[in-house]
Amino acid sequence: MRRSNKVLLALGGNAIQRPLDHGTTGEMRSNIKKSAESIARMVHRLEPIQLTLAHGNGPQVGAIFKRNQLCKGTIPAWYLEYCVAASEGMIGYMFQQELSNALVGRSIATLITQMVVDANDPAFLSPSKPIGCFYSEKEAQEMMTYSDASMKEDAGRGWRQVVPSPTPIRLVEGVAVKALIDAGVIVIAAGGGGIPVVEDHGILHGLDGVIGKLLL
Repeated sequence: MRRSNKVLLALGGNAIQRPLDHGTTGEMRSNIKKSAESIARMVHRLEPIQLTLAHGNGPQVGAIFKRNQLCKGTIPAWYLEYCVAASEGMIGYMFQQELSNALVGRSIATLITQMVVDANDPAFLSPSKPIGCFYSEKEAQEMMTYSDASMKEDAGRGWRQVVPSPTPIRLVEGVAVKALIDAGVIVIAAGGGGIPVVEDHGILHGLDGVIGKLLL
């Protein structure tokens, strides 16, 4: 029996949202459809293959977080961990469906994945990853005065909130990912690097932050 090729494919932002796009679901769907068709050609060429797919989520989680800020005072805001989870589910759904259409008969599954980080990671003392809306310096100073937000000037374009980007340690759903791969399922996991969580005696807690490195 021919041994299966194990392939981890990590897709960056252009596979989902191109530089001149507005970030609509129609644009994202179109881009993901093209990516899925390219992936399908690769799968057929490399068969038998055990494929795992990871993807970025920067623009998408930023847009969800921005909606939070723009709707302030109208609807309750989500913590960043839920914004990351929502982006994982949305992007995973689109990839899962388009891959199913391009690879008829193949089993494909998306896992919402959590990434354990160290609660004492130095990144939590020095937030550096910009997300969400742009603000004037005055608005940024007011936000830092009346909330625990960290704000930094972003390349001359205005001020933005910055959040920690801790180093990943362990994928919580690693065993589940391996089991699905071994069962022949194409797995979509670790979207955006996963949702950063800390583990305290087996109990998981989500954190406000984003994962900047892939660990799968």
